[in-house]
Amino acid sequence: MEANEGIESYELLLAVCREKGVELVVGYKQMRDLLERICRSEMQNESLQMTDLSARISFVGAKTGLTYAEQNRLHTFRLTSNRVLNHQLVPTRENLLRDVKTLAFLIRKLSGEDVPVELYRLLPRTDATYLVAPPALERVQRMRVCFQYADKQYLYVLRWMKYRRNLIWFAITFLR
Repeated sequence: MEANEGIESYELLLAVCREKGVELVVGYKQMRDLLERICRSEMQNESLQMTDLSARISFVGAKTGLTYAEQNRLHTFRLTSNRVLNHQLVPTRENLLRDVKTLAFLIRKLSGEDVPVELYRLLPRTDATYLVAPPALERVQRMRVCFQYADKQYLYVLRWMKYRRNLIWFAITFLR
C-alpha cells in the first residue's frame, strides 16, 4: 500500500467516525469495502484465487506479519460487519469506533503513514482487545511437552515452525 492510498483510507475512516445514527450501517459498508480493497491490493501479485474475505485476511496477515491478535481483530470486524449488513445487529458507535481503530492500525502497518491526529483523537483509548497484560506471576506446577528423545539431563524438542533443536532444562526428578 502506498502512502497516498493510506491517506485516502484515513480520510474515509475519519468520515465514517463523524457519521451518526442510521448512517452507521453505511459506515460499516464503506469500511468493509475498504478492507476488501486493501486485501485485494495486497494480493494482486499473487496467483491465488481466494473467494472469501476470511481467507484473504488470513493470507494478508501471514504475508505482512500481523500478530494473531491483530488478525483476530480483523476477523471480529468482518463478523460484526456481516451481522450489521445482514440486519442481524444494530450497530453501536462504540463498536464502530473499535473497528475503525482496527482498520486504522492495519493501514498504518501497511502504508507506513501514521494515523492522523484528528482521527486518532476520535478512537477509543481503552479497549479490552488492545490491552497487553503482563504475564501472571503464578508459578507453573506442571507442564506437558512433546519431545523427540531424552537423555538423563535433557528433553530434546523441535521448535514449532523453525525446526531448530532447543533444550528444555528439567530436573532429573521430572523425567522419572
